[in-house]
Amino acid sequence: MPSVITELKVTDTDREDARKGANFLARAASRVPAGLFLKKLGGEPSILELSSEIIAVLQAMLERLARAGNLLLLEQDAELSPEQAAKILGVSRPIVYHRMDSGRLPYRKVGAHRRVRLDDVLKLRELERQHREFARALSSDTDELESDYAQPPSPPLTDDLSEIETIFALRTRQRKDLAIKLAIKALRALDAKGIQARVVGSLARNSFSPRSDVDFAVDCDDSREYEAFRIIEKAMGSFPFHMIPCRRIEEDARPFVMEGAVDAPVLIARQAQI
Repeated sequence: MPSVITELKVTDTDREDARKGANFLARAASRVPAGLFLKKLGGEPSILELSSEIIAVLQAMLERLARAGNLLLLEQDAELSPEQAAKILGVSRPIVYHRMDSGRLPYRKVGAHRRVRLDDVLKLRELERQHREFARALSSDTDELESDYAQPPSPPLTDDLSEIETIFALRTRQRKDLAIKLAIKALRALDAKGIQARVVGSLARNSFSPRSDVDFAVDCDDSREYEAFRIIEKAMGSFPFHMIPCRRIEEDARPFVMEGAVDAPVLIARQAQI
């Protein structure tokens, strides 16, 4: 299959040159006609006249190289392999297969192989970006609620609570109880298959709210990520969850992500307290 992705990379030193080049081309693109005046090694001048649109494209490429140090060039109507789609989405290949099997990423079969359209991959990437932003916004909005209603042990129902607050507290308790039951089921199913995992995030830290998901940190290699995801998905049913492969957690983020991580026995003990 011909490559439809070209990856450009520059060194940290060259990123500064890319920035200077982007600034220069930004000025050049504003002129009509636009052109580049270069000198050959022997000192002989060379003139290359380009349209302002082409210079704007070159300027955008240099700008991104200066900012990130790398750049992917993709063909608009390209069909990608699962490996190439995984590179664009920033996930593992098993997760891409799950996206296809669940219907979130359309594909077609070419012999025994699967192919996906670049346009569909980019749409999925944008959708998942929006989901992450929405989840962060929800997390920020519920910080105050979590501190009020999700401290251990679960908040008691008192006469001082209004009717709405009482219902909210009760639902928080019920949903947390369900989350713990399903998380225990998922951890046991993973353990039965020899896959180590722990619950992290709000459920592990006792800051679970009515809009929280259950987060699993799973310790397995790339070849078993899809299997682990399907095991958790089967156990959790329609309850929202996230699976975080431990090997993909950045070193500087690991202490925060794994803070308060718990296994099935700890969750069972907490369940008895609810």
